[in-house]
Amino acid sequence: MPPPPVPPTCHTDRRVSLPQLGEGTPPRPHSRMGRRRAAVLITVHLVIIIHIAQWLWTGRTLSPLEPSEAMYTLTKGEVNAGFVLFALALVATALFGRFFCGWGCHVIALQDASLWLMKKLGLRPRAFRSRLLMWFPLGLAVYMFLWPTMLRYAVGPAVEAVWPAGMAYLGTAPSWSSLSKAFIVEDFWATFPGVWVSIPFVLAIGAGVVYFLGAKGFCTYACPYGGFFAPLDRLSPTRIVVDHDVCASCGVCTAVCTSNVRVHEEIKDFGMVVSPGCMKCLDCVSACPTGALSVKLTAPPMIRTNPREPAAATPGRRRRKPASPAHRPGWDLSWTEELSLTAFFLVAFVSLRGLYGVIPMLFAGALAAIGTWWVWKAWRTIRDANTRLHGFQLRRKGRVTLWGALFRGVAVLIVLAVAHAAYLSTQWYAGNVAVNQAARLASAVPENPAASRDALERAATHYARVYRGGLASTPKTDFQLALVLASLGHPAEGETALRRAIAREGEHDGLCVNLAEMMRRQGHDPTAYLEDVLARHPRYRDTRRALGAAYIESGRAPAAVALFEESARLSPRDDEALAKLAEAQMAAGLPAKAAATLARALKLRPGAPGYRRDRAIALFMGGDRAGAVEEMVRAAEEADPALRGGFFAIASDMAYQAGQPDQGAFLAQRAREQPNEVASQEDRK
Repeated sequence: MPPPPVPPTCHTDRRVSLPQLGEGTPPRPHSRMGRRRAAVLITVHLVIIIHIAQWLWTGRTLSPLEPSEAMYTLTKGEVNAGFVLFALALVATALFGRFFCGWGCHVIALQDASLWLMKKLGLRPRAFRSRLLMWFPLGLAVYMFLWPTMLRYAVGPAVEAVWPAGMAYLGTAPSWSSLSKAFIVEDFWATFPGVWVSIPFVLAIGAGVVYFLGAKGFCTYACPYGGFFAPLDRLSPTRIVVDHDVCASCGVCTAVCTSNVRVHEEIKDFGMVVSPGCMKCLDCVSACPTGALSVKLTAPPMIRTNPREPAAATPGRRRRKPASPAHRPGWDLSWTEELSLTAFFLVAFVSLRGLYGVIPMLFAGALAAIGTWWVWKAWRTIRDANTRLHGFQLRRKGRVTLWGALFRGVAVLIVLAVAHAAYLSTQWYAGNVAVNQAARLASAVPENPAASRDALERAATHYARVYRGGLASTPKTDFQLALVLASLGHPAEGETALRRAIAREGEHDGLCVNLAEMMRRQGHDPTAYLEDVLARHPRYRDTRRALGAAYIESGRAPAAVALFEESARLSPRDDEALAKLAEAQMAAGLPAKAAATLARALKLRPGAPGYRRDRAIALFMGGDRAGAVEEMVRAAEEADPALRGGFFAIASDMAYQAGQPDQGAFLAQRAREQPNEVASQEDRK
């Protein structure tokens, strides 16, 4: 007589009891997809290496194929390769499920490699299950990809109308008038962290997250792209389905799944895998000993009716039921723990992000998740009589072991580190708010500079606290402090702060330009310094522009023309470099050349009203007054409404001077019809 089935184990140890095939030894879980997927992911990394090598060799390349780059499309209007990749991945997920995650994500490769190595070492990481923390990726995705547009079109205008001072707390809403192409870049690594941050980041999202949170811990608790991929997967008609006639209910599918999906339960309840955590690795399909699983098109889980549900009372109809597993996974946290640990996680994430100017957003998410898990486990060494971490016994029969004491000590250090980071972040944020308040006061009440100065002094106080409270000064803090000190009339102290930042971080394009500005405010000529920096770093774009401006200011316009001609040669697709060249040509008394240069810039960036306005002025100065009026009218029609009145006013003045009074009167009338007369007057000046 066969033994009775073993009931599922208690959810506290997060193990799943699986049935066996027949009466003998259960089949050994084995998937042929592992090697195939490894080959694909290795190829992905080889492509990344080739991409970086090509940039190092030529100095310019395709913009990073990283979904996070889509943020710059939304905040700056720059369409790049990362935005296109992310858009295609979203569409593909809605059609085919999360194949991109399982077969194309380099982070998945890191986690899978870490899991493979841990299994070789005899470690079996277990999934950490939280009800609330699993929603963080969606919240992060909304913040990264939807919040900029919401702030610009909805939240910002609403706050501005009801509580204008509140905009200082939200920051400036991103603004751009038209989309531009940014597929080719020169500074490929500008948006990525340096090597000394990348290595700990790789270790954290690989070994650290997998060891503590499970095989797909980063995907579950820190990946913003998964925040969008998971709900889109619910719409996908491409599913892993089962043939119940040949399914032996052996549970091998669940045993080989590295996405923490209880495959055997879902196919039993729904005839297919419905979990949005399924990343279509196809290990379950490959390992099924009876070939019962396959990938097919079927009704997506969003509208799926449970096929095993009894018919409803009305004949011919079935009661609709959301497609979700009948057997919910056991959660590791009580609701009290959920709420308190979620609060700790959010504080840790917000505080760690950007800390010391080195921790990027996704790294902060990984560290916050690991720290939250550690604090929870330390709490369990207090609450539970027996607590283990893999092979380490932390508490046994109510007594804390040496390992448990060490574990608690690390938890205390983690809490203190988060508290320290929270203090620094709070002071940093308060300083930024004070700077925003100073800018708004200077614009709204120019006759009362004392109010703006008070806000700047508060900002300096907060930044100084960050400087004193940090383990070390950071370039970001030094930079902000220097700008505030310069605004308060202390450029010498600002120069000291910037030199400290450069000494700590090394020369950087933006820091060098700001240091030159501090020198200029003290009455020193920064030309020699900028020439020295540019000789060492010829591709420093902002430094080149600052040097050109210094040449023009000192009456050396021909030198500025030569400088920007070199810049245009180094970056032939950089429309801003051409605009600077045209500015230098105008200063050198070459308006015809400036008009031709701006025509080249407009070919690279069509519809840029600023370039068209400057070209109209160049044509006017070069004697082509009729052409200048026509170009200025086009610029006005393409400009934002706030600038349109000023552009029409300039076109009207040009028409009058060109001997076209009727056209001038008509354009003056159009200028008066524009809504923002203040902006028009300022632009006319």
